[in-house]
Amino acid sequence: MKTNNPIKSAVVLLAVFFSTFQIASAQAPPRPGLITGNRYGVCNLAFTYSVAPVANATGYTWTAPGGTIVSGQNTTSVLIYFPVT
Repeated sequence: MKTNNPIKSAVVLLAVFFSTFQIASAQAPPRPGLITGNRYGVCNLAFTYSVAPVANATGYTWTAPGGTIVSGQNTTSVLIYFPVT
């Protein structure tokens, strides 16, 4: 639903999760670091989020509730677009 009130439509609480990663090793994987990037997604803009590489990881899976992954799936950095709500 579109609104003319910019305060209600300008900010979306960000809920980005680094959900899984694949690893090519028999050892337990190290814990991934914190995700860096904007804490809040702004409507009609895209933001980059990243995590430090995990030793021996062969891929990364990102999810972006409320946003759309534009590029970077399966990498350490992802671009997420937040639509107007």
